Amino acid sequence: MHVRLSDAARQYIAHFQEMTGATCRDCLIFEARVVMLIAAGEMGTAIGPGGKHVKAAESELNTTIELVEDATTPQAFVENTLAPAAVSHVTLSEQGNTRVAYVEVPEGDRGVAIGADGGNIKAARVLAGRHHDIDDIQLTWHPTLSYVLSRRIPHLGDANRLPFQCLVWVTFQSIGIYNKQGECLDFVSD
Repeated sequence: MHVRLSDAARQYIAHFQEMTGATCRDCLIFEARVVMLIAAGEMGTAIGPGGKHVKAAESELNTTIELVEDATTPQAFVENTLAPAAVSHVTLSEQGNTRVAYVEVPEGDRGVAIGADGGNIKAARVLAGRHHDIDDIQLTWHPTLSYVLSRRIPHLGDANRLPFQCLVWVTFQSIGIYNKQGECLDFVSD
């Protein structure tokens, strides 16, 4: 895939490669940061011992630099673009001429994957489009039991404080909560 770079992006890449010795495959310039796509296997070289290389480049270029490691498969690439969010699974779906990556991220890492003002997901979408013809990235998640219980059965209050004597029965399509006498406190089925 051919990526067109602006003059400014080419200059950032040239300076970064010269300073770090790492191969940079792409560069996205945003208002408050620059995102560099680093060749697979060269992330350690780009960062340097204790972050020395990237810190020196940030100082020299007077901007925040974020690094993304390239990957050979679209799934691994999308996962890398969303780091440091913990990605559980990436599924690619093609419908007509549209290619979408559905990315499963734990509830606690959704904010990390999205980033401030959507900056992380925006960069991930641009890079995925430029390097793997992915039209969109959609975050999915499997809520924790605590989250499901507190939303689906709100009269129980904080699900983290369920009585010790409760038995929670969870299947793929239902949740049942029973007290120690075996009486059903609530049952929800999809």
